[in-house]
Amino acid sequence: MRPKSRPPVADRGRPGAARARRIAVTVGRIGNDQRSIRCVAAAYGETPKAYLTRRRIERAQDLLRSVNLSVTEICVAVGFTSLGTFTELTGESPSAYRAKAHADGPPAVPGCYLMMWTRPSNLG
Repeated sequence: MRPKSRPPVADRGRPGAARARRIAVTVGRIGNDQRSIRCVAAAYGETPKAYLTRRRIERAQDLLRSVNLSVTEICVAVGFTSLGTFTELTGESPSAYRAKAHADGPPAVPGCYLMMWTRPSNLG
């Protein structure tokens, strides 16, 4: 009996967790070859790796803005294997991002609306 598919670390307990679960189940069923990845990309608008990376960055940014954890704890919590991954993907260090976010004050639009608005769509 196969164990139940769990959402990626970045999505546990988040509003988009159901979507991540669907992607994980789909990829688990159809394999990890190039054709499967193209099928998932066509269905969801991005490859599984791109989706997971984007969600990890979004979750790390949210945690950097809202909780008082160390940068190392946040990187591990979202599933990054090194501290340099955030810097490499965003172009700024987690500490600099946190300082800038706290200096700018709270975001004008709730994060859930931003995620919904910026999510890739196949509708046109």
